[in-house]
Amino acid sequence: FPPVELDGRPLVDGALVNPVPVSVCRAMGARLVIAVNLNADMLGAERAQNGGGQSSHGKDKPGENGGEKGGAGMLESLFRRDSNPSMFNVMASALNILQDRLSRSRLAGDPPDVTIAPKVGHIGLLDFDQAAELIEIGEQAVQSALPSLNEALTILRA
Repeated sequence: FPPVELDGRPLVDGALVNPVPVSVCRAMGARLVIAVNLNADMLGAERAQNGGGQSSHGKDKPGENGGEKGGAGMLESLFRRDSNPSMFNVMASALNILQDRLSRSRLAGDPPDVTIAPKVGHIGLLDFDQAAELIEIGEQAVQSALPSLNEALTILRA
C-alpha cells in the first residue's frame, strides 16, 4: 500500500518494523496483551509448493496479451503462474521471510499473554477475494485459543 502523509511525513504500515506490536501495547499500559500473529504460517510447505502464494493477478499465459515485449512482458514476469517464480513472488517471499524472522524476534523479546496464530500462509498477499475464508480461519483460531484467553482473564482479574 502506498505511504500516507501526516504532518508532512510519509508513513508506511508499522508491520514493516513491528509486525506483532506487543511492546507498543505494553507501552500504552495494556495489562493483558493478546497478539494475533499472521506471520506464523507464512513459510509453510503448502505456500512454498505454491510459489509463495498466488494472487488473482496475472492469469495470462506466457505470450498472451503482447507476449514477452513491452509492458505486457513486464507484467508477465511480475505475475507469472508457471513453475518458475515470478519477480513478484520472489519479492513477496522475501518479505514473508523478513516478517517471519522479525515476528519471532519481537515475540521472543516481549511475549504476549496470549498468542493467536491463524494458519493463513496458503493465501497470497493480494488475494483480497479470500476475505470470507480468512474471517472463518480467524474465528476458528480464536475458538481454539479460548482456554488460554479464559485463563489469562482469570489471572488478570485475580
